[in-house]
Amino acid sequence: MKTGWPKHYICTILALSAMAVAASGCQGTDGEQLFNSSTLNAGVTTNATGDFPGCVSGATLDTTRAEITFAWPNSATRMYLLRNGTQVASFNSVSTTTYIDTNLTESSTYYYTCEAYIDGNVKRGTFVVELTTASVNPPTFSGITSASALSTASVRTNWGTPSSTIPITYYKVFGNAGTAVDWSAANLATVS
Repeated sequence: MKTGWPKHYICTILALSAMAVAASGCQGTDGEQLFNSSTLNAGVTTNATGDFPGCVSGATLDTTRAEITFAWPNSATRMYLLRNGTQVASFNSVSTTTYIDTNLTESSTYYYTCEAYIDGNVKRGTFVVELTTASVNPPTFSGITSASALSTASVRTNWGTPSSTIPITYYKVFGNAGTAVDWSAANLATVS
């Protein structure tokens, strides 16, 4: 069972020889296991100016949903939740302290703030919660775009940049004789 979501993608390429076809692929890793899905960022809470804590934490649940936790100030009769400065929900019960925001966009970052209605005035919460929804679409990686023999034992390879909103941390280059990729063999190089 998956214990976490990948933090980055590794793109692997293989150059067999100047005469052979190269193979490539991308996988996500959380540092321990490889997955074919993308990142899921927990919420980052930063200080803003305000009158009470407001939005205190959050987590993305999947590609289109996020859960935000907020704290009510004393004497508040209504709480407003804002996403990127636009109100998405309001509450009138102090027992409500979480909200699941839906219909979000995959791989997008959102900023949540809270406002409370106290004694006829709207007060701003101190914290901003930053959340990025998951991406389940791994990068598109076309692999090696060209290979040229430098000698009988050396090949220069070129590859394109994968299309992805997730940063590529490094490339692993594999090479072996034959027509099949030996992915269990040690890689020849790691390119950052």
